[in-house]
Amino acid sequence: MIPVGYMAKRIDQTPDWLKAQQVIDVYSVSSCVNEDFADYIDYWEHNGYWLFDSPGAIEKVAREKSISLEGTKLFYYEAHELEFDGETWNPYSSEPSIPTNVDPPKLKHLEGFDVVTFQAHNHPECSPLSCNGLAENIQTNAHCLLESFDKAESSLNNGKFVKCEAGPYRIFAVYSVDWPWPLTTNAVRVPSSQNRFVMPCSHMSVSTERRWVSPSNSRTCFPRWISSSRHPLPLAET
Repeated sequence: MIPVGYMAKRIDQTPDWLKAQQVIDVYSVSSCVNEDFADYIDYWEHNGYWLFDSPGAIEKVAREKSISLEGTKLFYYEAHELEFDGETWNPYSSEPSIPTNVDPPKLKHLEGFDVVTFQAHNHPECSPLSCNGLAENIQTNAHCLLESFDKAESSLNNGKFVKCEAGPYRIFAVYSVDWPWPLTTNAVRVPSSQNRFVMPCSHMSVSTERRWVSPSNSRTCFPRWISSSRHPLPLAET
């Protein structure tokens, strides 16, 4: 497993449409159900895995952009060195044009393992266990995560993720970590526009201010970014 970075998220209870009785809340890597602290990609402070090298890097963005971190939960991620394309496991790497220097935490608590789609090979897109409701048929823990790496690997090899968002798929170890300092409340929360939906990804329409990405333009959970470039998806006026 390789260190890939940190993310601050806002954790809510399980959405009504996810009929997985064992799930209490969702700790998925993607932001489809548990939103990231902001639309952080616009600020270009993330690393080559499209996460953050340290909690301090997140705090810097929040402070400079007046984004409140109050109520967020901090996660640290490690990822398997190979990604699965549906048939074979292949190596991948971080975006070489973006510096990456992840500072692993001294203390971390393993919450479980997530399977995440990377069709564009950059930003974490969809976590099918939650986004596509696969936790209804695949046994997870209370945080909608798999209990072991072996369970995640075997589920992919055995075709359990075939009828969901397109791959390739990467296995993430999800750790919760404590913030290294008390969170202050002297900033205004800026909600993430890409996370205003409360429906499974395969049926979503995502609002961005007054404009919409139609379902035909949005097959996966990354409504804005389709490559490592800075060009958003084409938007259609309502």
